[in-house]
Amino acid sequence: MGPNFTFDEVTNSQTAARLGIDNSVPSDLLVNVEQAAYGMEQIRQVLGNKPILVSSWYRCPKLNKAIRSKPTSVHLLGLAVDFTCPAFGTVDEVMKAVIQSQVKYQQLIREFDRWVHVAFNGAARQTLIIDRNGVKAYG
Repeated sequence: MGPNFTFDEVTNSQTAARLGIDNSVPSDLLVNVEQAAYGMEQIRQVLGNKPILVSSWYRCPKLNKAIRSKPTSVHLLGLAVDFTCPAFGTVDEVMKAVIQSQVKYQQLIREFDRWVHVAFNGAARQTLIIDRNGVKAYG
């Protein structure tokens, strides 16, 4: 994986454990997980090499359905990560630092003011906010 992220972080899910769901990454998606790990290492550097707390990375279809996520979620491909970095700052401070960096990402989303979602399935650098009011542009 990388110096700062483990494979356990990729597959870890309290929901999967509670429901007995095998959240193993299929071998054909390992290249995606490696791509996301590379992006997360870049983000960690942007955040002053502070520890990143991953709350969700890969989700198998059964887990994705169990948490009522969209069937188009990039988590299903291993290319999206939900995280915080409390040692760096707030979710907004993390968002601003990543936006100002050169990290290539498809989407960077502030979700419910509680975590950052980053997707590495392209380089469009779209920034959004998702909250109880819906989806809107960040900024």
